Amino acid sequence: MEPDIPGAENRLGRGAPRFAQAPAAPRRLVLACLLAALLILAAGLLWKRWLAPVSAPAAGASLALPLTGHRVFAASEAMAPAVIEPAPPPPAPAPEPPWYPEPDMPVLPQRRGQPFKDGATMMIKETPPQAQWRGEPVQEGASPDALQAQARPSRAARVRDRDAVLLPGSYIECVLQTRLDTTVSGMATCRVTQDVYSASGRRVVIPRGAMVTGRYAAGLAQGVSRIYVLWNRLITPAGVTVALDSPAIDALGASGLPGVVDTHFAQRFGAALLFSVMGDAASQLLRPRNDATVTVQTSGAVNTLAAEVLRHSINIPATLRKNPGERVGIMVAREIDFSGVIHE
Repeated sequence: MEPDIPGAENRLGRGAPRFAQAPAAPRRLVLACLLAALLILAAGLLWKRWLAPVSAPAAGASLALPLTGHRVFAASEAMAPAVIEPAPPPPAPAPEPPWYPEPDMPVLPQRRGQPFKDGATMMIKETPPQAQWRGEPVQEGASPDALQAQARPSRAARVRDRDAVLLPGSYIECVLQTRLDTTVSGMATCRVTQDVYSASGRRVVIPRGAMVTGRYAAGLAQGVSRIYVLWNRLITPAGVTVALDSPAIDALGASGLPGVVDTHFAQRFGAALLFSVMGDAASQLLRPRNDATVTVQTSGAVNTLAAEVLRHSINIPATLRKNPGERVGIMVAREIDFSGVIHE
């Protein structure tokens, strides 16, 4: 063992540096700061070398690229933007010439100082010129109000074969086979009772026993007591079919067929009258008690209910009924040519 030398510790303390004599905790702090500084410096170097953003070239500077293994094309000249000229506006449509009647077109007579009647004026105004000149036939199931005068030029012509032609205005008598009831629209049939002759009067074109079918509409207008029937087709016993499109007439030639009219008075006014009577009876029963509030409320409620019932039932249309077996007539409305079906 080495001998203890007095004063050795003092000499060593004076010659050793103070860093070695510092405690452990401050030394660790100093080492951590130095390590952090080294890491920050290394990160800055890496950022400048690999991660720094590439700056855009300055204006007017050229960028040199390696030409090895690449093809260089000359830049084309910049094209000027195309100018689209606006399309010229479409030409204005030529004005349509006014429509005037032809010289040979029939004109309604008019007295001096006397205007046309309202009905005739409405018929002329509502009928377009195209429909007037086309001369379209009456549509199947049309009502009498739909019939309008068609002003079209007419020209005289000779009937080719009067023995095989049935002219407009001819009368066909038949007997109803079905009952007519205007509660709903439906079909009607009748059977011809007499032979119908041609325009010459020498040949029978519609024999008796032919069946005629037609249609009628539902409901009647207020105050109307006739039903309009349009006969569509006629079938003879020999199997010949004819498109009639002609209206039904009565024995005197009036358009439409009369019948028994039911106005449904009880259904239209019965409930309203009953509620009105009930209201009056309630007022009379509550009057002796001098309870004015109850009387006024009860009468008002009953009157309101009666008005509501009357509003719903007042528009019930009248119904016309006509029994089978009654004689009716048909007024031929168009020229019918039988030349293709009549054999000598």
